[in-house]
Amino acid sequence: MGRDSSDGRALLLLALIVLGGVAYRALSLNPNFCDTNSDNLQLKELSNLPVDSSSVTNRDLLNASYWSLVGSSVKDTLGGLFSNTYLGLVNKSQDWRNWSLRNFPNDSSWVGFRVESSIYGQMARLESDSTRTDNAADARATVRNFFASISGYSFASLDFISYNGLTSIRTFFETGSAPQALCVTFPGQLAQLYHLAFDPTVPQNRRAQYLGQAIAITSVMVVLSGHDQFADRLKIALDRVGLLDAWPAIKPYLAKLGTTISTKAASLTFSVLQKIAQRFPQNSRWYTGLTIDRIEAMSEVLKEKGFSDEAIEGEIGKLAKVADGSANPDDVPFAADVSSYDDGGGIRVKLNSANRIFLYSDSHGIQSIKVSFLEKEVAGFVKERLGPLKVRILEKGATLYLRYEAGETWRPPVSGDVAGPNDVLTITVNVLTRDDFISKLREISLGNTVGARWVSDVTE
Repeated sequence: MGRDSSDGRALLLLALIVLGGVAYRALSLNPNFCDTNSDNLQLKELSNLPVDSSSVTNRDLLNASYWSLVGSSVKDTLGGLFSNTYLGLVNKSQDWRNWSLRNFPNDSSWVGFRVESSIYGQMARLESDSTRTDNAADARATVRNFFASISGYSFASLDFISYNGLTSIRTFFETGSAPQALCVTFPGQLAQLYHLAFDPTVPQNRRAQYLGQAIAITSVMVVLSGHDQFADRLKIALDRVGLLDAWPAIKPYLAKLGTTISTKAASLTFSVLQKIAQRFPQNSRWYTGLTIDRIEAMSEVLKEKGFSDEAIEGEIGKLAKVADGSANPDDVPFAADVSSYDDGGGIRVKLNSANRIFLYSDSHGIQSIKVSFLEKEVAGFVKERLGPLKVRILEKGATLYLRYEAGETWRPPVSGDVAGPNDVLTITVNVLTRDDFISKLREISLGNTVGARWVSDVTE
């Protein structure tokens, strides 16, 4: 997978995820505000946010109960932001904090630093600065200046630590299901929130929600571009362990492992990837992508089988030991598939555009099921003996008979009646034996109503 070079546009999805509730009618407030132009690639337009000193909504900023509503919105929004960025791992996991402290440059500056407490500190200062003015217009100017303070920042920092890329943005827009997709760039979204937060036609509780969302996003940007440049230091740390080039490919998997299993599972997997990248620097981008894909697939299968998070962490820990002594860079993904098959009851596969089974792909190639896997896991399978295999698709409750046609890999086609391109399936494989084949044949009843002879009386 190529490195995401979208100039930070990947941030849009992150914003759209957490900006739930922006009313579709907001377009009517300023129909030209979401105009697409080159300035939207930076946050420049935030420096032009208006300050309406006469707005009746400004008085809310002097009210402590209003700020309580804003604070609740900040907290909810941060939950979405953290779950979609590396910040979430650092905030929730001591393992990730320890890794950051070991590998970030100038680690001493991070000893007492907490991402969440830093952001809430900004929120507290903003509330204090606003309420102590005793002047509604001045309070509005204080809030406006807070947003404008990031006008010189770039998307790149938040894009780099966020887990979703341009493909996710396209997917979001293709669904057409979210009314908050008002603008095609993040600055428009953030500025639109600012406008809605001070729109007198919007109910107070909704205005507090919008203001809290905007404050949360702005605060994260301040953290990333302040405090010794968090994102830049993350790049240096990743480069130190050999994973900088692989980061765009592996970060979505880390997010999924961190949310569906545990942050410890994500941390253990990350340790495995470091070992592979350092032991096999050639093509490490491919092998780390393949490895984390198969570990995540194994984790899903085990989770569905009823394994606890702790048990899955244990399985990933075993893979770390495999990585320590591996002679080949694909030993770990192979071992993950074996664990999935032996303990979870199946191997997770995907279907390509031709409806053929494969394991993993990126811009550099595709990985199919190795014949060595079939030899190890499928009783009675012999490489030299060509023939049909009985494949059970667990999600579909379907059984297919697919041939092995020789070679070192196996990627058979699947009938379009059963599954389609891009489907993710869990399968089991067995050799189709003679008895199994016969047992599936329908019985045929034979009659002899005309009294014909069954045995010929003529021989040659």
